[in-house]
Amino acid sequence: MKRILLFGASGSIGGSTLSILRERPDEFRLAGLSVHRNTARLAEWVDEFAPEKVLISDGEARESWAAAHPGMAAKLLPAGTAPTGLLELAADRVLNGILGFAGLEVTLAALEAGLDVALANKESLVCGGELLRKRQREGGGRLLPVDSEHSALFQLLEGRPRDGIRRVWLTASGGPFRDATPGELVAVTPEQALRHPTWEMGPKITVDSATLMNKGLEVIEASLLFDIPADHIGVLIHPSSTVHALLEMADSSVFSQMALPDMRQPILHALAHPERPSSDYGRVDFTHPFELAFEPVDAERFPAVELAREALRRGGTSPLALNAADEIGVAAFLAGTLSFPGIVELVAAVLGSEDWGAARDYTDLVEADRRARELARGRLVAAKR
Repeated sequence: MKRILLFGASGSIGGSTLSILRERPDEFRLAGLSVHRNTARLAEWVDEFAPEKVLISDGEARESWAAAHPGMAAKLLPAGTAPTGLLELAADRVLNGILGFAGLEVTLAALEAGLDVALANKESLVCGGELLRKRQREGGGRLLPVDSEHSALFQLLEGRPRDGIRRVWLTASGGPFRDATPGELVAVTPEQALRHPTWEMGPKITVDSATLMNKGLEVIEASLLFDIPADHIGVLIHPSSTVHALLEMADSSVFSQMALPDMRQPILHALAHPERPSSDYGRVDFTHPFELAFEPVDAERFPAVELAREALRRGGTSPLALNAADEIGVAAFLAGTLSFPGIVELVAAVLGSEDWGAARDYTDLVEADRRARELARGRLVAAKR
């Protein structure tokens, strides 16, 4: 039985993970879990899964929950809000489902502790870059991708010699606006952007899927995770989200990984690896006809993918700046203060505003993230004048 530490239990990845653990009590044990502010179901999860510790990373939320549940708090809450409060527990795998830059601290700390990380937090690689890979080499822990596309690549690449591979392809549904004209994109509302055609996800990643920035971040992540040059990572629009990645071989053969849209499939693979337990998560029904359609990305209407490639080519903390500006831009769009195309325009402006040099340590990463967010907010304020 594998002991699991779940960071980000209240998010969409956390919910899917708890569903797996609920259905497979003989395979996995929830040793500990974390939430940030959303403690609404925390007491319920404590009763159901009996974790040894729970972490609430927001100080005010921690105090409120402790006051409402003093018995549980005295027994389960570690001192403070740092991720080490959970990482001190014995565990076979850490699943990092925290959203955004905040997840980087957890990934770095888990790898430093030598733990295997099932990684759903793409910002860890995008923002942590070489520092994260250095921490991984020193600690000896493995990174097991949870994103459906990177899980697919992980499965396709495992055991294959790299000199036989010509190119890898990530797929994107294209989001709700793949056929929209530039004029129609200007008028997109948050409500429209949050209606993803194939996946159920949180608002940030859903908007990123609509701009294709999510796919740009995944190009960066794939390059760092698998040591593949950015120019050897292609992106294809695939509306049904059935094929998650393709491997193009030197002899022109193409291999793919397929599953219906169900995040439990890649989560289970990351938790159970190297075993492949039986499941019906995302099972494709080949007894009924279906079609697989692919098309190239229109870089003029959706420039985010190429912008991410440019950030990767520049190196240093450029990918971090891209991510930070995107988080600010998406928040402004959802608040109704920035247009849909304005998200990527803001990211491009911040990325081109200065030379984003390399980070020596985590403190440098935090400072670069702060500076990029400050620049993005400044441009938003200036645009209102």
